[in-house]
Amino acid sequence: MEYYAGILNRTYLVIMTAESFIGLVVHGVIASNDRGDPLTRLIASKLSPSGDLSNPMAYVDEKYRKRYSDVDLNNGDLKQISSANFRSALSEITDVSYDPTKKWGMGPYPHDGKVYIEFRKSKREFIILGDQSGERIAAAVRDRLPSPLD
Repeated sequence: MEYYAGILNRTYLVIMTAESFIGLVVHGVIASNDRGDPLTRLIASKLSPSGDLSNPMAYVDEKYRKRYSDVDLNNGDLKQISSANFRSALSEITDVSYDPTKKWGMGPYPHDGKVYIEFRKSKREFIILGDQSGERIAAAVRDRLPSPLD
């Protein structure tokens, strides 16, 4: 998950191919429905994933996933499906780091800190949802880079 516009969020399925780091939007805004008045909780429940929240796939909305069934991830225009999708060459990554501290505002959602990916022209913060290891994810990204990071 990645925050944007201050308090909104996007949930990505992140994929690495031999040459690319790809993010596909797989859920709309996710809200925390564990507090507030009954009406607020009702509205938030419509924006909340259900099921086993420790399973990272619980955050993938089937409606979004289906959008990618016929897309060539290496050559397809991912922006036509969602303007928030991205694809960057692995060679554009200049740094990868892991921060184990919890992300403020995550409510009841289990997560393992944040992984920061720095590109030549930008930096992104990804919140690691469910039962996954942010440390192992950061190491896996580093291991796939064409040249080692200093």
